[in-house]
Amino acid sequence: MFNKLKAFTMAEVLMVLGIIGVVAAITIPNLKDSADEQVYVAKAGKVYSEMETAFSRASMKYGNVNDWSGIDNNTIGTAIGSKMAKYIDGTACGTGANAKCWTNDSTTSSTVNTAYKITLKDGATMAFFNDLTVANFAGNALTVLVDVDGSGKGADTLGIDQFYMYILSNSTMSDGSHNVAVNATPTSSSYLAWVLKYGNEDYMRCASNLKWYSNNTSCN
Repeated sequence: MFNKLKAFTMAEVLMVLGIIGVVAAITIPNLKDSADEQVYVAKAGKVYSEMETAFSRASMKYGNVNDWSGIDNNTIGTAIGSKMAKYIDGTACGTGANAKCWTNDSTTSSTVNTAYKITLKDGATMAFFNDLTVANFAGNALTVLVDVDGSGKGADTLGIDQFYMYILSNSTMSDGSHNVAVNATPTSSSYLAWVLKYGNEDYMRCASNLKWYSNNTSCN
C-alpha cells in the first residue's frame, strides 16, 4: 500500500513567493539606508579627527589662533584654512568658485564660493567661511562646512553627508557641541556633534522627539 505524498500546490507556492517579495520590498531599502547612514557616520568621524589633528599641529607652530598671520576682516577662513592645509593630506583650492573643490550644487552659495576650500585625499571637501570680522570672531566661531564624500556626490544634504564644524577664537575646535543645551533638540549647527556622540542621523526622521543628554537619542 502506497502512502500519498503531500505537496504544496502551485497557488500556495506563488502566494508564499509573493509574501516574500512584499517583505523584501519593504525591508531591503531600509537596510540599505541604514548601511549608507553608517558610512556617513564613519566618514564624519574620520574627517573631524583629521581636522582636529591638523588644527592642533598648526596651533603648535603658529600659536594662539588669534595671532595667526592673515587674521583680518573677511579673510579669517583663508588665514586658518591655508595654515591647516599644510597638515592635511589633500589639495588646497583657495577661494572663489572652484569645481574641483566644491561643485555648483544646490548648497553652493556666495558664502561657499568666497570660502577657502580644501579637498582631502579621500575625496571629502571643506570650505572655511570668510564671512566674519575680527570683532565677530572674538565672540563667535569660524564655520567650516564639510562634505564627507565630496561636493556633488551622494546626498549633498546638510545632516546626511554635509556638516558644520567650528574653530573658536579661544584656539579650540568644536563639532558644534559648544552651543548645545541639555534637553535641546538637535539642530543643523549640532548635527555633527550628534552623529559623533550617538552614531545616528535620526534627526532627519524624528528631530522633534530627540533630546540632547537624555534617553531620547534615537527614533526607536
